Amino acid sequence: MKRIFIVSIKKAWEAMLNQLRSIFISIKGYHPLIPFPPSTKNLPKSKIAYTTFDRMPLQVSVVVTAYNDELWLETCLKSVLQQNFCSWECLIIDDASIDKTLSIAMRYADRDSRFKVIHHKDNLEPSSSRNTGIFYAQGRYITFLDADDFLFQDSLLTRWKKIQETTDETIAGSYCLFCKVSEPHGLDMYPPIITKEHDSIIDYHTTKGESPAVVTAPMIKIDIIRSFGGFDPSFSTAEDHEFWIRLFRNGFKFIFTNVVGVAYRQKKLSLLNENPARHLRNVMAIWEYQSRPLEEKAISTRSKNPIVNVPCLIPAMPERAKLIARFLTMAILSENQKQIKEIHDVLQGRLNTSNISKDILISPILLAIKRRAIRCGHLSKKRIEEIKNLVLQSFYSIRTGDPIASIKNHQGIIDLSRLPSIGKQEDERYVLGKVKKSASLHLKKWD
Repeated sequence: MKRIFIVSIKKAWEAMLNQLRSIFISIKGYHPLIPFPPSTKNLPKSKIAYTTFDRMPLQVSVVVTAYNDELWLETCLKSVLQQNFCSWECLIIDDASIDKTLSIAMRYADRDSRFKVIHHKDNLEPSSSRNTGIFYAQGRYITFLDADDFLFQDSLLTRWKKIQETTDETIAGSYCLFCKVSEPHGLDMYPPIITKEHDSIIDYHTTKGESPAVVTAPMIKIDIIRSFGGFDPSFSTAEDHEFWIRLFRNGFKFIFTNVVGVAYRQKKLSLLNENPARHLRNVMAIWEYQSRPLEEKAISTRSKNPIVNVPCLIPAMPERAKLIARFLTMAILSENQKQIKEIHDVLQGRLNTSNISKDILISPILLAIKRRAIRCGHLSKKRIEEIKNLVLQSFYSIRTGDPIASIKNHQGIIDLSRLPSIGKQEDERYVLGKVKKSASLHLKKWD
């Protein structure tokens, strides 16, 4: 009886949702909360023709970076395929995967010419993979999507529309919010409702010099991102953080779309979780760049109002301490003594802990524990208290020093050689073989 009752409730709930969807569709023509059917029946059986933008240039290039993502790639590509916006291409950059990632990508390219596959012979890591996508993109705008993440149905349309609403040349693009999901989540979920207000425009000052979003959230004008030479390959992690800071410090801004457009998957194994010490080192290199006057070689040719001199410490010391506490918590949660020692070594003499109260650190510690719970399950209250005490003890054992001491001599220099297409004639921009020799390129049905 209990099982029959649960089934009846579920059917009633689904019937009510379908009725609500019908109402919204009749009003707006589409509804942003329609879930994507996760079955393979949604794969296209024939070429999909553009219906709305036939006479307009290609609008959006979606760059999907993938490395051994056979478990997630199908979901990712379906979410692109089922957008309520049709003027897109999807460049799938396979970064030398050794699983079935490439075969899945090629299957989509065979069925729909908007999917193009580029295969790296050697693993070049995320920055170079995204630069490959920037190089081959043919859209007016570009957005990035990791293969283990996915889009909600109106993600491309809402961001694209928002960019069309402004003529401000300092607006580099638009951005949406993202929600964190665990490994089992798929396309049958709804995006959460936005419950708090956000800045309509974000820039270097409104973000207080911090990273504003994950790499998948913004949609950017392709000519602006190319003027920066794309992402810095020397950053194996925090590469998106480094790029947003360079972009904002050159005076550019993002406009907010007021939707949750991206699902950001929290995996048990990730570059950040496996090596928080390396991520912290890269973040500290970005702080070093932010503490210095802007070099002439770090200013984009498209920049009209670069922030050359930074009058104060950005991010402020309390914000830095919060991020450090988060990384320390991740290392302690993993019980990786090597990572804990590396974090201590990189912080010794580079952090002033004397004016940082324990109250400031509690929130990021609990946040790191909460995010760990999404991936690996909840901890007992006793264990949480133990972790808090270990992190606080570890944090205050760090030797006080200069918070802007050099660590990597990062200057944010713009290097156009990362994108060989810049400076070439228009008809040569997308010719094969222009990327690094270590990349072997395979493209299907390149239009």
